[in-house]
Amino acid sequence: MSTYPAAPAITLDQVAKIAAALGVEPGEEQLAAALAIAANTAGGPPPAAAPAPAAPAAAAVALGVPEPELPPVPPVAPVNAVPLPEPKVLPPVTHHEPMLTYGAAGDAVEKLVRLLAVNGYGNTSFATGDNPSRVLDNTVMMEVKRFAADNGVAEQLEGFKSLSVPAEQLVGEHVGPYTWQALIDGAKRVLQGV
Repeated sequence: MSTYPAAPAITLDQVAKIAAALGVEPGEEQLAAALAIAANTAGGPPPAAAPAPAAPAAAAVALGVPEPELPPVPPVAPVNAVPLPEPKVLPPVTHHEPMLTYGAAGDAVEKLVRLLAVNGYGNTSFATGDNPSRVLDNTVMMEVKRFAADNGVAEQLEGFKSLSVPAEQLVGEHVGPYTWQALIDGAKRVLQGV
């Protein structure tokens, strides 16, 4: 607890004289406040805070005036009243194949075309010999999309973040991890005769 420095006590008459010297005509409230300040500087504890004014409803009840009756508030439907779908549990990804898109070329595209063919989706430019550069072109992507649609394969949107193009537009333009996994699992079933 802090202590206040001792100061000479001040009386109501002294407060009135100071107010007159300043050319101020203090009312009772101002004099009481001045005395409280003077008591505070005279080494006493700070004055107690004035009680907060009563709320209008509490004051009305204290005076015997009944509170006005308000109509009941109707329940409000939540903003998102549409139930969210259950999250789809995706199969684990057990491969390390790259994400591919139009124009990709090389061994990964050749592997993709072989997996498509094993799964029964071999109508590509590779099969007709029209793609010696082994480029992922429209014919390959059409077979990928057909395989995905027939087998219920969907890529997660989180894997297709872009600053300029919405993820929904990018999903169908790539061969992502879940498409690869479905192709690999399907090829295993075909080769095992399942």
